[in-house]
Amino acid sequence: MRVAGGQVEISPLRWQRSRMLVTEAMVMAGAAAARFALERGLPFPYATQEVAEVSERAPTGLAAMVALRRNLRPRQYSSQPGPHGGLGLDLYAQVTSPLRRYLDLAAHQQLRAFLRGDTVLDAQAMIERIGAAEAAALLVRRAERLSREHWTLAYLQQHPGWQGEGVLVEKRLPRGTVLIPSLALEARVKVAENVTPDSVLSLRLTGIDLPERAAYFRVG
Repeated sequence: MRVAGGQVEISPLRWQRSRMLVTEAMVMAGAAAARFALERGLPFPYATQEVAEVSERAPTGLAAMVALRRNLRPRQYSSQPGPHGGLGLDLYAQVTSPLRRYLDLAAHQQLRAFLRGDTVLDAQAMIERIGAAEAAALLVRRAERLSREHWTLAYLQQHPGWQGEGVLVEKRLPRGTVLIPSLALEARVKVAENVTPDSVLSLRLTGIDLPERAAYFRVG
């Protein structure tokens, strides 16, 4: 998503094998750094996530994937090591984005100090940094979400005749939650009783309420 010449542009990211390679390398780096810190008793900002109860069978449709995502517990930072349920790891820390995440930077500083033989942060200092970073991160995530919603609706406001496809991922009559992949947007849409989850629906934009961050669609 970007704004060019006063117009909002939304385009999908191209899937590339290199993206998966980088993702896996980042996970490996985080797991290795967490293991290194734990084995040496180094206070560290571990990333943990409670293991959720999920079916042994992998979700086969988008509706099942969305339901699984909503069942996952929030990720948390902790000075105490613990499993990361979403990644399926016994130990993990985020260390690959020190320019945009403060605790990644704190992890780098801790590792460098240890390797150089300098004084490292003690457990209490690490706890204080984790608490301050988590409080700020909540505000940042909220700002990111609100900004994304605003500019998505601004795009739709500039395209009042928008039509596209959505996938029904949750059904609670008379409306259902529809995921619109091309916009990365979820909307509540009135659906017929015989429409089943994972059905692909043709949608038409019917209105925008920018102050309320709401977009309205109808099927057909």
